[in-house]
Amino acid sequence: FSMGIALLEKMGMAARAAEGRPPVDDSVMVEHSGHLVPLVSGVLWPMAQLSVLTLLILTLFTLLIEEEDRDILEAVDVDVERLRRRRLNSVALFTMCLMLMLSPPLPGMVEF
Repeated sequence: FSMGIALLEKMGMAARAAEGRPPVDDSVMVEHSGHLVPLVSGVLWPMAQLSVLTLLILTLFTLLIEEEDRDILEAVDVDVERLRRRRLNSVALFTMCLMLMLSPPLPGMVEF
């Protein structure tokens, strides 16, 4: 789901950039520490990147825990190979999603 949203958003950003417009519409501004910050490129996009990074780290951590407890999981009749394939698939998808979010075109960079 996250990969699809990131891909659609990146395609929209590339289309806008190809037309000579900014990658995202930053017409809405919010106040942050006395400065006006664009809502999309200054708040929402960085938070989305942080969210995907957090999910990737949690998935990697879960994969490591499952590998460490492999014998215990097999003892209680858990299909460890299926679980491992599912977790590796999640890691790959979150990695691709994060790479899409970090690749150009990027929304305008805002200094705080």
